[in-house]
Amino acid sequence: SMGVFGAWMLGMAAWQYSMGMDLIFPILFSVFGTSTLKNAYDNYVIFSNPEKIVKLEWMRLHVMSMIGAFIASTTAFLVNIGGDHVVWYIQWFGPTILFTPLQIFWSRKLKNLMKKSNVQTA
Repeated sequence: SMGVFGAWMLGMAAWQYSMGMDLIFPILFSVFGTSTLKNAYDNYVIFSNPEKIVKLEWMRLHVMSMIGAFIASTTAFLVNIGGDHVVWYIQWFGPTILFTPLQIFWSRKLKNLMKKSNVQTA
């Protein structure tokens, strides 16, 4: 269902762009649709062979999902509460820009830990 929703968001971006709506909404739907599809694909790859997944890979997936959920909830909070105090692009993209480096850092750290312990990743 996550992949379907990501595809729907990309379709909405295309439809809104073709209807001549403000460019803000197609950009938002494109960014979040693309990231949702990537997340769905990553989860599919990991969960398609659950017997091959080691504990550290599960931990990496959990950490990435928790940080992603924090980004989503922080974005929702800023969009609903930010109002006139925070410019629109900071409301929508600020948490992603700010916290995605944490996702990358922890993902690399856990992958390196798996390499050091000679554990194969999915």
